[in-house]
Amino acid sequence: MFLRMMNNKKKKRQMNMFSLWDDALSLESIPAIPSYELVSATGGETTYDLETRRSHISQSREALPGEVLRQPNLRFCHRWEKNIEWRAAIQTEAATKLEFRELQLVFCKSSFIYWINTFCWTYNPRLPTGEMIIPFVTYPYQEQAATWFLNRIKRMESGLVEKSREMGASWLAAALAVWLVIFHSGYVVYFMSMTEDSVDNRAPDSLLGKCRFLLGYLPDWMRGGWQERSASDVHMHIVIPETGGMIRGILSKGTAGRSGRSGILFADEFAFVEDSEKVLRAISALTNCKFFISTPNGMGNSQYVMSQNPDMPKLRLHYKSHPLKNPESQRLDRNQPEMNEQTWASEQEIDYHASTPSRVYPNFLSFEDVDATWVHVQDGPLVEYDHDLDVDTGQDYGMADATFIVFIQIKTTPIFYSRSTRTTVVIFDELYGTDTTVDEWRYLLNAKGYRYRRHVGDLRTGNQSDSLKSSWIMNFRRTLHGPIYSRKLRMSIDPGPPIIIMGKRNNAFRPIQTVQRLISTPGGLAINAKACPRTVEAFQNWAYPTQRNPVTAKEEAIPNSEPQHDGYSHPMKAFAYWADFTMGRYTSDDGKRPDLWGFETPRLIRL
Repeated sequence: MFLRMMNNKKKKRQMNMFSLWDDALSLESIPAIPSYELVSATGGETTYDLETRRSHISQSREALPGEVLRQPNLRFCHRWEKNIEWRAAIQTEAATKLEFRELQLVFCKSSFIYWINTFCWTYNPRLPTGEMIIPFVTYPYQEQAATWFLNRIKRMESGLVEKSREMGASWLAAALAVWLVIFHSGYVVYFMSMTEDSVDNRAPDSLLGKCRFLLGYLPDWMRGGWQERSASDVHMHIVIPETGGMIRGILSKGTAGRSGRSGILFADEFAFVEDSEKVLRAISALTNCKFFISTPNGMGNSQYVMSQNPDMPKLRLHYKSHPLKNPESQRLDRNQPEMNEQTWASEQEIDYHASTPSRVYPNFLSFEDVDATWVHVQDGPLVEYDHDLDVDTGQDYGMADATFIVFIQIKTTPIFYSRSTRTTVVIFDELYGTDTTVDEWRYLLNAKGYRYRRHVGDLRTGNQSDSLKSSWIMNFRRTLHGPIYSRKLRMSIDPGPPIIIMGKRNNAFRPIQTVQRLISTPGGLAINAKACPRTVEAFQNWAYPTQRNPVTAKEEAIPNSEPQHDGYSHPMKAFAYWADFTMGRYTSDDGKRPDLWGFETPRLIRL
């Protein structure tokens, strides 16, 4: 009998995915709640489209019968009148009938989604309709997200939430925190962010401010004894007297959370936290259930590391799952003046590679976003090797680190972009490696079978002498007789004919300027997405060193700095050597020696 009861309870918990309560009602026993509805035209209403010539402006027109109406921001119109009528009826009856009120508490504890859609309100000052306080009516992706959160809490495990902007993730987390502390005894929920204002400035734009807003719009009998600005509501600290539940704010300053324990931790915009590894160590003993919620911020942080861990539970809230957003609304957002590829990749596309701050080439486009925009990363015949065309290489030599070679062909520009340029520079192949001799590189180059026109390399490193008084350039062009044994390839190889390395003396700024000019020309540069992944990743992530602006709290490039020397710099230098030699407009005539050409000149100037 006991085993049967336990099995029934287990079955009930499995059936109700919106609750943590062992005695929760089944979802079939909880009333269905009216949700939102998309608004379709009957004919003659006003709707909005993108202007034909200006893709950053919407224009009004008369709607056709049956089409879904759109707001000025081009998102679909929706309404929730039936939901508001439902809420009003529930609260009216609960105000006078104690038994009905108790039943509502059971429904709410049995379903997080029922509670939100019946009793919660949210604040959004950006709505084109002028409304600011609106019913919290969940979209399908938010209900799926709620299930994901609750599953993690049941198992007391952590998770990563990768999100686009304006997906309601912060409001959903705040609602979950409030639900936990008013319907469950003893829960402590922490919200962590970078600044005190973002954690708790008492306004709805802060994390604890959202919690207060949600609590303040609940009926008195559901607040668990909480009163705003009382002893149970102080700065960075909210207490529910009847359950003992607490919501607390902490700052991500490296020692956050060492002094306490909690049930749940929400870390807001974790990808932008300074010293994120140190913060992770500091909160490691705080709780086993931590949620890291953020848009991407490049690859140099702990969030990216977590995103690459296959064992880390992940929730992805991409704008394409939002039922009110559509291609035209996103195109309007994408064409706003403040948007560049880095910002769009971070705030909308959940793209770690293209969201690196202070990129050297911020105009490099990895994906199509608007009509008539040239995308540099491509598939198809244009970026494939053409047997009828000569091949160039750009080479960056590694004395103690990696060597990188890019393979380039000059092709006729697609006709739609022929007004901008007649030729397209195509990077169609790459080679990369460490601990490889010059003879092995020579073999790898000749084994490709390409018909080479020229090889352009780094004259500064290429002419540096080794212990045998030789150099990369000398070894490339020397005559060899017969095969040699390659330890790395573990076989005898014939390095093939000599390779003549060309180069040019210049300062460090000019090659970058040449590549930037090429990127900014529609049709100027195309890279094979499949064959050149490291080159694409380098274009997306090569950046200047950054420092945090104390006013804006954003990462900005250090003035007059040089691009970072890292794994991304090798393919970037290899291509820059070739671009500067082949199409650079500047030739040094100041008498500088070729071995001073490089990316370490102190006179580097930012564009």
